[in-house]
Amino acid sequence: MKKPIWRALLALVAAVAVAGVVISHTQHRHLYPLVTVVQAVPLGGQISAADLGTVLVTAVPQGAITSSMSAVGRYAQEPLAPGSTLATAEVGPPLRAGRGEVRVVVSVTPSSSALATTGETVSVYGVVPGPNGALPTVTLLAPAARVIGVYTSGAVPITTLAPGAPALVALAVTPAEATAILPYMTQSQAVVLVALP
Repeated sequence: MKKPIWRALLALVAAVAVAGVVISHTQHRHLYPLVTVVQAVPLGGQISAADLGTVLVTAVPQGAITSSMSAVGRYAQEPLAPGSTLATAEVGPPLRAGRGEVRVVVSVTPSSSALATTGETVSVYGVVPGPNGALPTVTLLAPAARVIGVYTSGAVPITTLAPGAPALVALAVTPAEATAILPYMTQSQAVVLVALP
């Protein structure tokens, strides 16, 4: 009669040991670094190592930055708030016209803006309505303009933290492209942006 009790105790100890191994295995999942913002960075501000921190997570969201080296020295494409994680779309090149470029601000509607976001590259077309309902004349004015700002009609920057309908888009273009765009900035003509893939 003592043998069955001893076997039952041995089976119980084995079951507890197996359960401990299973629990231990599930508690030691692989952790991945995720870059976070620890100090606010304004739209267009250069990101420094002091602005960033790291947390460990079990799964990395698509588009998330996992190394601060991917962000340090780059520029905020929208205001970065402390406590948020950092995504690749939130960092990029400077938001100003570079060497050999000028800044041009064009009026757009949501349908003619390609819903452009800061940091994207777009093609700029000029559109002149056709007479008496004829097809419009469309001219390529700038094949690859950088979007350096998107604003509401009140000139308030549009970001994911402050969304709004696009009414103005700031573009970095060459002086020759700016000269080509300027005649289309009238009531009777229009500028249309087409996002590049």
